[in-house]
Amino acid sequence: MNRFHTISNRIIIAIIITLSLTLASNAQFGSGAWGLNAGIALPAGITQSVALPSGSLSNVTFAPTASANLVYLFSQSFALQFGVGYLSVGQTPQSGPSPDAVTTLSFTAGGKYYLRHGDVMTYLGAGFSFTNLPKFTSGNDEVTNSLIMIFACFGAEGFLNSSKTLSVFIQMGFGYNMLSYSAAMSNQNTLNLGGSAVGANIYF
Repeated sequence: MNRFHTISNRIIIAIIITLSLTLASNAQFGSGAWGLNAGIALPAGITQSVALPSGSLSNVTFAPTASANLVYLFSQSFALQFGVGYLSVGQTPQSGPSPDAVTTLSFTAGGKYYLRHGDVMTYLGAGFSFTNLPKFTSGNDEVTNSLIMIFACFGAEGFLNSSKTLSVFIQMGFGYNMLSYSAAMSNQNTLNLGGSAVGANIYF
């Protein structure tokens, strides 16, 4: 049974890669084009658009994870992105065994303005994300919290082929967090390097 699932997963992955490359072969970076973007956060980040204040949740840990965005090019100079991030959250209680890690999603929207065009393009970006974080225990209380983040970034995107359908990118960001608690705890608003990420794009 496990072998069957492994073979099935490999077939599905192969089909997805084949379809993506087929679509990309007829694509062109320009007005009206669509794309997919996937990336991982650089230091201080969890996803491309989520970062948490240092020490804000002393007994909760977040594993850096990947995120993906749907990209739409209004023109060769301006792109919109809408995406989702997948977060893994663990807790270290003051006493007793640690519970299993749980997962949650973050949702993001933003835009990019390309400053120059060519095989390597620089850009400015901005956006925001909303994350409904899982419950955690603080003393005898169960606390729910949410995170809203506004960020700006500067990055570079380089194409890997002549038709400009495959590219890699790196960007450095600066973000402002608004972390809200449901319990009688102080909300936290802080600055960090949210929005810093590295990843790849495919246009179709």
